[in-house]
Amino acid sequence: MQKRTSEILFTLALIAVFVGLFVIAAGYPKQPSELPKLVSGAAVVLLLIKLFRLVSDPAQAKIAKIKWRISLTVFGIMAAFIALVYVFGMWISGAAMLYAMGLLLRAKSKVKLGIVIAIMVVGFYLIFVPGAGVVFPKGLLFQALGY
Repeated sequence: MQKRTSEILFTLALIAVFVGLFVIAAGYPKQPSELPKLVSGAAVVLLLIKLFRLVSDPAQAKIAKIKWRISLTVFGIMAAFIALVYVFGMWISGAAMLYAMGLLLRAKSKVKLGIVIAIMVVGFYLIFVPGAGVVFPKGLLFQALGY
């Protein structure tokens, strides 16, 4: 497969992922859906610009070589994150995704990575939930438990 064709296919796949994230976020309550819709909407616009440049100027496809293994792994982690949010809620899923990304980036110490992520998640929780009153998806498990 030529670089240009693979770059166009990869860009189309990213557009599909971000459109999917936008649609999923639209199902959340108003306040928690604002940031994911903003980020995914902006990503779609930027990717459409990139796609237009790729189609109009074939030289744009020579910018970077795609590392398919890492790219597909990241897609897998993101898909797992979306499924985990539905079941376990935003906080546990976010921590799992950050940990998986840290392992993918070859963190030197798994224990230190876990500690840093735990501190980050607790810090963000304290800032956004009690501090700012933001409501995050709880997931089916915590809804069933009455939280």
